[in-house]
Amino acid sequence: MRDSWESQASVSANADALYFTSNRAGGEGGLDLYKCDRLPNGKWSAPKNLGKTINTKGNEKTPFIHSDSKTLYFSSDGLQGLGGFDIFLAKATGDTTWAQPQNIGYPINTADDDLGLFVSLDGKTGYFASNKFRQASGWDIYQFSLPESAKPNKVTLITGNLSNEGGDEEEPASLEIKNLKTKEITKIKVDKETGNYARVVETRPQEDLILTVKKKDAAFTSKYIGTNDVNTR
Repeated sequence: MRDSWESQASVSANADALYFTSNRAGGEGGLDLYKCDRLPNGKWSAPKNLGKTINTKGNEKTPFIHSDSKTLYFSSDGLQGLGGFDIFLAKATGDTTWAQPQNIGYPINTADDDLGLFVSLDGKTGYFASNKFRQASGWDIYQFSLPESAKPNKVTLITGNLSNEGGDEEEPASLEIKNLKTKEITKIKVDKETGNYARVVETRPQEDLILTVKKKDAAFTSKYIGTNDVNTR
């Protein structure tokens, strides 16, 4: 956008959402967080401000959307904190709504600026950059174990390869994941050239999944994915 600053992008694990920081006109404060959604044609939608629950009259920046696609970590100097920029997390409650942000607390947040948190796929480890511990040597990268209150939702990484032994490319097979409890169905994109696929899905206790391969005029096959599975190929 002209005459504005856009940076610090974070793309969701399934590449269907993009979060970034901007000082564009029309926001809630100085720096705000925005989101773009992936459209069916592969392009991005127009940016949407994350709203007053996330953005304040101050500044919000360094967004990181975890692989569960629902837990957003970011830094703010406008929300109640320990001083300077503090790191917060917020859970998505819908496509455009968020629960009240939570301060992840001391000793990660201090009276200094705390920024740039990244969280591992399993939700156990956080990484951030800081110069407050050794200011004379510049910025260093640190890691820490996330407290339970700051952990994202559990996820399962499903990867594999779908091959077409018949060689019929006119009717390619499709992949779907169905949550056996909620009945929610998620389609998995398959690379047309390699047949490879990868999808991160949220896995809640007692909510098992079924991975189904479907093709017109052919018998379909399914694979059961229990909640104890961490990686399924």
